[in-house]
Amino acid sequence: MIGLVKENRVFTIGWALFLALCLAMLMLSEQGDFIRFFADNRSVFGDNLFKYGTLLGEEPAYVIVVILLLFVGVGRAIITGLTGIVVMISAYPLKHFFSHPRPKLFFEDLGELSQLAMVEGVELHGQFTSFPSGHTMSAFALYGILSLMFGQKNKVLAFVFISCAILVALSRVYLMQHFVKDIFLGAVLGYLVAIVMYALLQRLERFTFMKKKISF
Repeated sequence: MIGLVKENRVFTIGWALFLALCLAMLMLSEQGDFIRFFADNRSVFGDNLFKYGTLLGEEPAYVIVVILLLFVGVGRAIITGLTGIVVMISAYPLKHFFSHPRPKLFFEDLGELSQLAMVEGVELHGQFTSFPSGHTMSAFALYGILSLMFGQKNKVLAFVFISCAILVALSRVYLMQHFVKDIFLGAVLGYLVAIVMYALLQRLERFTFMKKKISF
């Protein structure tokens, strides 16, 4: 698996730099500081970028990718679909195990929620399901495995994939749905899921039917 990480160099470097940035934020700031920063510096461009960018980490993104991958290889489509399922069945138990409050509850307790500028059209979640970020985990799993499939020999594609994953992660803080610590763990777990699932794909592609693709 270490070999896979090295071969997927562009994505891995971007992932490591993102984690380093998150760690720096966590060490140099208090919880909620970056949500306050974004709330004080909103713009029409930023609101639209992150409101729609966050969709790249949701279920429809997996559905579209899986359908497109059927034309590349059935095995790749199956494994990518399974990657989404693995994320789903692992993220929810972790959220309930840690039971960390969402930013909405955090700022309500501080009496600050009404003072923060919201993004129009975005409903804030108020449960104790903040840690880790499921969207971030989903994005790093999806775009991580796509980069392992197609980005090892195409640096531009790898850069696009890591950019998509980071966009989703940052959107969760911008949209006041998660804290930095949530997207940090989501990014760690998501890429690990991608690596494990791609390693499984390599083993299964020994079977001929896994290499077949839909054709007209």
